[in-house]
Amino acid sequence: MFVTLINLQTWYLGYISSQYDHDASEVNLPYHLISVYCGILCWTLLVYGCGYLIYLFGMVRASTILHTELIQSILGTTLRWLDITPTSRVIARCTQDLRDVDANIGQSLWNALDPIFFGCIRLGAIALLSPPFLLPAAVLFLTGAWTGNRYTKAQLSVKRVAACAQDQLTDIPQVECAGSCFGTFWRSD
Repeated sequence: MFVTLINLQTWYLGYISSQYDHDASEVNLPYHLISVYCGILCWTLLVYGCGYLIYLFGMVRASTILHTELIQSILGTTLRWLDITPTSRVIARCTQDLRDVDANIGQSLWNALDPIFFGCIRLGAIALLSPPFLLPAAVLFLTGAWTGNRYTKAQLSVKRVAACAQDQLTDIPQVECAGSCFGTFWRSD
């Protein structure tokens, strides 16, 4: 609805400016045109604020649910898995996943959906007035989807390598502590 109101503002400003097609001295701009525009602007701000609050509360609720499920899955796993998997890897991966859920996923969703809605409504308005623009828009959409798919596949392998390198760095203090405790244990005998 917010995107529709933004487009309504643009159209209404075009309507007001069409009053100036003739000689500017002849234009008598009534106050109700400005009042209607101010009403549209206030309504847009109200809808945007309410939409962002709904998004914010939904993101907090989703983060809570995902945090609970993640921690329960780690704490509910078998002891054999906890013995095999290094503790530093579990902690690093868990904190990274929690950080991604809290910051990156919600903001990325907002940043992705906002231009999509904007673009779809504007494309619909343009296609309604001039249908030949629909074919180049479809080609552009398919090219963008293909490029995004390639980027996601490339990013996945890079993140995997970076996570493994980070795990090895955080394992070093744990191994040193285990070695020193082991050495102390044997020296005490």
